[in-house]
Amino acid sequence: MDTRPAPPGPPPRYNFMQKVYRYNLRPVALTCGVMAWLWTLLWSIRSFQDASGDRTSFPRVVAFDITLGALYATACAIETFGVFAMFGQKTRLVGIYSWASVGAVVVVIAAELIRIILHFTLKKSLIDQCTRENTGDVVITRGGFWDPTTSTTLTEADARNWCNDAWSRGTFADFAWFIVSALLGFMFVSVNFAYWRQLLDPTSVVSRYPRAPSEQYGMGAIPHQPQPYNPYAQQQYNPYSYGQPDPFARNDYAPPYDAQKLPGYGSHGFDNQELRDDKDPNGPKPQV
Repeated sequence: MDTRPAPPGPPPRYNFMQKVYRYNLRPVALTCGVMAWLWTLLWSIRSFQDASGDRTSFPRVVAFDITLGALYATACAIETFGVFAMFGQKTRLVGIYSWASVGAVVVVIAAELIRIILHFTLKKSLIDQCTRENTGDVVITRGGFWDPTTSTTLTEADARNWCNDAWSRGTFADFAWFIVSALLGFMFVSVNFAYWRQLLDPTSVVSRYPRAPSEQYGMGAIPHQPQPYNPYAQQQYNPYSYGQPDPFARNDYAPPYDAQKLPGYGSHGFDNQELRDDKDPNGPKPQV
């Protein structure tokens, strides 16, 4: 049995999570998992729909559409498992999902690379197919509120120009999706590993809170919790709670009682007192 203590911190790759999040990461991890599941599900559905529509118009890309749909479906299955694992808060299942999410990111990045490769290798075929489908279409142009609405029938040259512009816009969109998918994917993986570490070491959430100096030198109590009473602890309050003593006040006090001394008789020490002025007890003795 492995009795080694939990590591003091996450691996260097995920150190930034400790600086950003100072609370339970389960809601954040669940949100990321649901977003990834929904995103891969929508792309999988769209890829299979494209395969169904390209069977008659563009059969060359049907196999690639099915491949893309299968890749996105695989990533969606991994995210589905991850969402259920986080709902159950099972450490072992969350650990499996954390490593599986790395594979899901690789699958999604591979799918985006396939889309970019197809976009450039099939450029001529895509533009030709777009030109055939749009030649003879009627384009309605609406100007301002007072301008009339015009309609134009696309010739083959007009359709080709429009398809070239559409291909250029598609190039930018494919690269943008590739970058966004990679960044979000690695961020979600970091959240998954950080949450897995919290399940392995539940005290890691508490240890991130900064403690006051009195708590750091206290008796190890949890922050924001009352500490046990220690009668030998040093007093932390000011002994003069209501201000400093008056330095000019008379320092009169009774001497301590001596049990060995016999009691006196007579005036008890008041028979030899000198007469003083009533207005000023400390003043000079009046003349008799």
